[in-house]
Amino acid sequence: MLTNARVVLFQPHFSGNVGSVARVMRNFGLTQLTLVAPYAPHLNDEAKRLSTHGEDILHKARVVDTLAEALADCCLVFATSGNVEGLYRIHNYGRPDELLPQFVSALNAGPCALVFGPEPSGLSRDEISQCHGIIRILTAPEYPSLNLAQAVTICLYELRRQFALSQGAATRPTQKIATYAEQEF
Repeated sequence: MLTNARVVLFQPHFSGNVGSVARVMRNFGLTQLTLVAPYAPHLNDEAKRLSTHGEDILHKARVVDTLAEALADCCLVFATSGNVEGLYRIHNYGRPDELLPQFVSALNAGPCALVFGPEPSGLSRDEISQCHGIIRILTAPEYPSLNLAQAVTICLYELRRQFALSQGAATRPTQKIATYAEQEF
């Protein structure tokens, strides 16, 4: 039911990041991209070049003026932020592997969104307050800011992994990895 999963980019500043996000969405089987008040054009040459097989996602991207408009029909919304300081943030965050199982379950009820902030600043307190919780990707504390497309990649990888687990993929046997000696024959 990943068709109900939506990636929302709030005020993206760089076309290359938007294109890279479209590519990773394609890699992990998502199709719903919403751009909120984008600074970056999402159909220029740079975005298309970096989207590699994700151009259809760029062309179908929904562009809206406000975050409220992007999230109006969503059952569950998680923001992403490297900053977990402040009263609201400190009580409402978790790692992708902690929060995304809940997200996968909610997909059965309707659209759910993962919200990513603008490259220069991330999401503000007001934007985060429109979400049900915050995903924090563990990084070195001295530099918690990730590139937009990299943050999306990490979250979508974990979303796809949790979705596969929910579909019973965990019960499949793991293949034995050949040793170096076995590979040489």
